[in-house]
Amino acid sequence: MLKDDDWKLAIDDARKRHEATMSLVLFIDTQAMNLLRLYLTIGAAAASAAVAGLSNSAPIPFVTSWALLGVTAAMLLGSWFCFRAMQTSDISLPGRGSEFWVWASREDVTREAVFDSYLQNLVTETKFNSDQR
Repeated sequence: MLKDDDWKLAIDDARKRHEATMSLVLFIDTQAMNLLRLYLTIGAAAASAAVAGLSNSAPIPFVTSWALLGVTAAMLLGSWFCFRAMQTSDISLPGRGSEFWVWASREDVTREAVFDSYLQNLVTETKFNSDQR
């Protein structure tokens, strides 16, 4: 059986892990957005150069235009993967709602029951976030 200080340590550890998971989700989303900007910029430039190269009076060789179209296709594929990484999904945020803390502050609720309920709910929320991948 955990003592009061041990329960606090366990809850703090589990809470920090849950927050780290949320930070990882935000990091991946930010990185995908930055890559998307890069891919779209390079893809737009390559597509413009390819279209200009396909005209009869183009200063670049005809074959280069087809290579630039290949670069454009690769950038579009990379953009699609970025959009997939940033797709919207439900997540469970760290912390508990006010109804939990109102319940926890009642006289008839023991400290161990509060700690156990907090950790049991955190197990459920962590599993929910893991299943959303």
